[in-house]
Amino acid sequence: VHVYRHKRDEPEWAPFFTDEDSDIDWRRVAWGGVLIDDRELGDPQTCFFRNCIPALDDPPLIAAADGNWYPDDRIVFGVALGGEAVAFPKNMMETHELVNITVGGVRLGIPYCTLCGSAQAYRTDAVPARFSPLVLRTTGLLQRSNKLMYDFRSKSAIDTFTGRALSGPLQDAGVTLEQV
Repeated sequence: VHVYRHKRDEPEWAPFFTDEDSDIDWRRVAWGGVLIDDRELGDPQTCFFRNCIPALDDPPLIAAADGNWYPDDRIVFGVALGGEAVAFPKNMMETHELVNITVGGVRLGIPYCTLCGSAQAYRTDAVPARFSPLVLRTTGLLQRSNKLMYDFRSKSAIDTFTGRALSGPLQDAGVTLEQV
């Protein structure tokens, strides 16, 4: 009954519920109150109209010196790779919860979980070539109060905290995203 209700509420969740060898512990999964972000990479449409949390794909960046609109004492989440550094204000991450971006020539997915207050940066180009690069999105589901993200293309659920694929083709390939 539990599985049926969730599939009925959001048909896009079906791949997560129907994967028989999934490592998702459904006893620990809850609905986060929003629906899945099912937009293609770079789709400029917002999904607010259908009550999802829209990931940012390659957002425009400004130089830190030009960022005087954000107080210096506020929290940012940053990453530096290949001589390039980027930072995202916490309030922006609270709104979008996920960024797909290239930093220093490395393709990254940067999820932020508002409930557990953690942000990570994962390589989305260091996966088997048939999957690369991944397009990370928010499912709208929570696992142990931590957002459950997924790869849009393979429809594989990924543990946001560990980067380990929990279902779908990425799980079958044994993928764990490299954290940077």
